[in-house]
Amino acid sequence: MANLLSVEWDRHEARFVLAVPEGSSLKIRAAATIALPPIDSEDDAPADETARVGEALRFALDSAKAGRGTVLVGVDRASVEMLRFTLPPAEDAELPELVANSVLRDLPSIDQASVVDFVTLNDDPTAQRRVAATILSSDRLGEIEAVCSTARVKADRLILRSHAAVSLFVRTTSPSEDVFLLVNPVADEVELNVLAHGRTVVSRTARLPETDDSAAAAQHLLIEIRRTIALAMQDEAGAAVVECVYVCGRAERCQDLLDRIDSELSLPAKSFDPFDVVDTRGVDLPEHPERFASLLGMALDEVHDAAHAIDFLHPRKPPKKADRRRMVGIVAAAVVLLAIVGAYLAWDTLATVNAQNLALSIRRRELEALKKQADKQQRTIDAIRAWQAGDVLWLEEMRELSMRFPPRGDALIQQMSMTSNRGGGGTLGFQGLVRDSSIVVRMEANLRDNYHIVHSTRVQEGSGGPDYARRFDAVVRLGRRDKSRYSGYQPPEETDVQP
Repeated sequence: MANLLSVEWDRHEARFVLAVPEGSSLKIRAAATIALPPIDSEDDAPADETARVGEALRFALDSAKAGRGTVLVGVDRASVEMLRFTLPPAEDAELPELVANSVLRDLPSIDQASVVDFVTLNDDPTAQRRVAATILSSDRLGEIEAVCSTARVKADRLILRSHAAVSLFVRTTSPSEDVFLLVNPVADEVELNVLAHGRTVVSRTARLPETDDSAAAAQHLLIEIRRTIALAMQDEAGAAVVECVYVCGRAERCQDLLDRIDSELSLPAKSFDPFDVVDTRGVDLPEHPERFASLLGMALDEVHDAAHAIDFLHPRKPPKKADRRRMVGIVAAAVVLLAIVGAYLAWDTLATVNAQNLALSIRRRELEALKKQADKQQRTIDAIRAWQAGDVLWLEEMRELSMRFPPRGDALIQQMSMTSNRGGGGTLGFQGLVRDSSIVVRMEANLRDNYHIVHSTRVQEGSGGPDYARRFDAVVRLGRRDKSRYSGYQPPEETDVQP
């Protein structure tokens, strides 16, 4: 395979990676960050912006002697529109048309030259299909093509940046956790992706403040991480409790953030250097390796001949329809032959076929109605089984919580949520007020045992007056246990009712 050139840019800088495939890995020839000339005015025309980026890229690529090869261009989150849809049960081949119709319904002003691509969030064609659609406008597509033209490169693929970074991490790291958060700071933005069982359930991009204070930057990142974890727990497909946080970057540069995640969120946190998974011998590596995760992810996907999650130059489309002209010719020849045999026989046969088709059509509608009714009943049964699988006796849990909770004069619960997990156990979240912070510490100690893990707590100034000066949030993970382990549980009496 020829050279692989991965390129992306944002407001203040451009980045590129020039690599050569070596088996299933990459040998890096060059990797660099290009500072873009400052914008003279916020009123600059788009043509001025594309020229500014394209000329800077052209000079850098000529200096690196990039030559010819496959060109992969990354698109940032700010350049696209993202929508989520829940569609009727459908096969994968039917999804492109369903997604296109849904996009036109929600974005009626979209022009036909805009590109729509999507990823599926579940695979069962007999269940409702959940998809995340990404729309690249024709104007933005034209700007990207103008930048590439000025830089004297032709894009072979146009890939969404956040998906490429996730692909690099999953392909090269194989994390042991079922649910984890990948944090990837890129220039003045941070991309946050929560993966649950191999699928992205939450994808966010947040702007970072322009500051040289590392502590302030870490605090801002911590706030965005906390918000993303909260969104994952509210995912419509089922609560996803993050088990670990991975931060792109060198360990020594992000150690303060890792320590704060561990101490303030009670979550394990690890660093991930994208350049550790490729051959960089003899290459001067850039100062911020975390900004190159998506570029390396694009290149490795191309080496492995893997389908990119989002590629605006090769979006998912409905399968090609059969050549109707050929079918018309065959039918015409059959009609001529039947005319030779006898007009009466032809019309008689046609009438018989039409009657059979009508009968089959009626039968098909009857079966479809029965299937819809059966699917509705099955969804009810599945929901009941999922609830029962949690093995949480909530009344007993509330009883134990009441026994362990501080007295009314010390603490007051304002809000509580309870969620059963499909794999067993559950999650209990509550907010409330306490007289002082020490009561929260004692409450955690009283709640914590083999079946109760205090996942995270937060204490801040409250609004309950002098009696309740502090406000707290807490999340408790409930482990699975046999019903007999509940101190007050009494098994139900046997009856003669048949199931």
